[in-house]
Amino acid sequence: MFDFPGGFFPSFTAAACAVCGIVFLALNLAPKPIKERILAIGSPEAIELYNGRYWGLLSSAFVHLQIWHVFFNVYWLWKLGIVVEAEFGMFRLAGFCLVAAIVSSSAQLVFSGTTGIGMSGVLYALFGLMWIGKSRVPHFAAVLPNDLVIVFLVWLVGCVVATRLKLVNIGNAAHTAGLIFGVATAQAFLVEKAFFPTFIAVVGMSAAALVPLFWSPWSAVWLFDRAYKAHRRKDYAAAVALYRKSLGRGIRPEMGWKNLAIAHAAMGDEKQFRAALAELRKINPEAAREFD
Repeated sequence: MFDFPGGFFPSFTAAACAVCGIVFLALNLAPKPIKERILAIGSPEAIELYNGRYWGLLSSAFVHLQIWHVFFNVYWLWKLGIVVEAEFGMFRLAGFCLVAAIVSSSAQLVFSGTTGIGMSGVLYALFGLMWIGKSRVPHFAAVLPNDLVIVFLVWLVGCVVATRLKLVNIGNAAHTAGLIFGVATAQAFLVEKAFFPTFIAVVGMSAAALVPLFWSPWSAVWLFDRAYKAHRRKDYAAAVALYRKSLGRGIRPEMGWKNLAIAHAAMGDEKQFRAALAELRKINPEAAREFD
């Protein structure tokens, strides 16, 4: 374990670990209504992110539900975080981790329709920073020997394989984006010859992480949300087009066909209304009976 120099205490690392632990305990010990409220605030659904709960890109990193998940994440956050904090200070580490959380959560949102939960993306960002920077920072090399580098990289690949085999659902996009962000940051600020291109990459990733909150035409949920808003504005033609796109992208069929039927009914298009209702009836006859 890293020996603290005189007067040093890893304030941000300790605080981040504590928050993870407190949120975990609250989620597992609180009554169900409170647990659901904490999850809604800490890890909002995609449609809530698109409607103003932007903090979810950051706060979801502090949410853990399983004991093994919080244990390993807090362990590695402490082990890696204290070294980086000792080297660069509390504020630089805080800025790095907060941006890494947003970048990794945003990547997961793009590829899976959810931010995911947990610190893993931030951990891979710290790992990437230390991996590239350990030739310049002796403490990094001491904490991250080559065999541990191999473990991190094998774990990254193993998580992808496990997800593809449907053994477990893991936030691989968050892991990968965090690693890329950490590597790019190290290249920009610790490897002087590579500063300009990698600095641009770091800035670009940070800015691009906010784009999916406002423009995600590949997302079924985002398209459905835009359809619903057009529907409320009584722009039924736009709503119908967007509902159909969201169905094509994989929105929950019952929700898509039901709203599509309502939109066609509002337009007075009896033929398309009946067609949408027939599709809804195949999926959920009970929901279709609401139109009878």
